[in-house]
Amino acid sequence: MSSSGGTPVIRTESANDPLTVELHSRRLIGYPVTNAELEMLASGGGSLNAGFFGTCIGAGISLVSTLVSAKLSDRLFAVYVASTLVAFAGTVLFGVRTVFDRLRAKKLLTEIRENPSRLHAAG
Repeated sequence: MSSSGGTPVIRTESANDPLTVELHSRRLIGYPVTNAELEMLASGGGSLNAGFFGTCIGAGISLVSTLVSAKLSDRLFAVYVASTLVAFAGTVLFGVRTVFDRLRAKKLLTEIRENPSRLHAAG
C-alpha cells in the first residue's frame, strides 16, 4: 500500500492463490397456509396488545413515581391514584392478551409445521 496525497492506494495484481468458494446445501420447506393464518402470523402475534402493554406499564411507573416524589393536593392525589390503578389494570389486561396472542401464534405455527397437509385433507 502506498499513498498519494494522504489517500491510501491499494494495488491489485493477479493472485497466485485462487479464491475457493464453497457452497453449502440448504433445505427449503414450503407449507401451505390459508390467508387468515398468514395474516395472523405476519401480524406478530398481537403486537398491538404488546404495544399497549408497554404503554400502560410505562404510564403506571411514571404515575407511581409522581405519587411518591411530588406533594399533591388531596384532589390531585386522588386523580393520580385512580389513573395509576387504570394504568396497572391496563397493564394486566394487555399483558395477559399479549401472552395469549403469542401462545396462539406459536400453536398455529406448530400445527402448520407438524401437519402441512391439513388443508388438502379439509378440502
